Amino acid sequence: MADMAVKKPSVALEQSVASNAAEAEMHKGLNFPAWLDKTPERERARIIEEGLKAAREYEEEFGPLPEAHRAWAKAVLDGSIRDQKS
Repeated sequence: MADMAVKKPSVALEQSVASNAAEAEMHKGLNFPAWLDKTPERERARIIEEGLKAAREYEEEFGPLPEAHRAWAKAVLDGSIRDQKS
C-alpha cells in the first residue's frame, strides 16, 4: 500500500456536533474520522455507488436494463422526481 499523506487539522465544533461525535464513538465504536466519513453526503455517495454496482451485476447476469428504467433512475438521482414507496 502506498503511503498516504495525512493532515491532522484542529477544528472547533458546535457543542451538539461534538456530542454527536462522542456518542457515536461511545455507542457505535466510531472514532472521529470514521464518524466524519458517515456524513450524509458521503453516505449518499456510498449508497449510490452500491446501487450502481448492483445494476452492473444485474446487467452481467440478465443483460442491459431497459431504457425506461435507466431514464427513471437518472431522474431520481438528478432530483427531478422522488422515489415514492408504496
